[in-house]
Amino acid sequence: MIGQKQIIDLRQNGYKPNAVFIFIDEHPKVKFDFEDPERALEANFIPTVYVGITEPKKIDLTWIKGLRIHLFGGDVLSHTRWWCSLIDHEPKFLIGIDWDNQVNIWRQE
Repeated sequence: MIGQKQIIDLRQNGYKPNAVFIFIDEHPKVKFDFEDPERALEANFIPTVYVGITEPKKIDLTWIKGLRIHLFGGDVLSHTRWWCSLIDHEPKFLIGIDWDNQVNIWRQE
């Protein structure tokens, strides 16, 4: 998993991103401006996390509590596992584009 540290750092410094993109994919080799937390805040970029083939049950997802999460990609099984694990960690809002390009939405009540 690559990218969650910037979000944890932001939250520890009192900032809460408006949303977070989570891609069930490997991190691209190119470095983007949104990977630098200060530049991300200045430019209103949405922080992005790449989970690769990481199993969601094996990592700490507490940093997503109360955030708007956008989940992209993965096959049927990985997308479903990530979807369920993210909901278990109480995001404010979760929207997912699944393997069949269908949009799924979950809201915290």
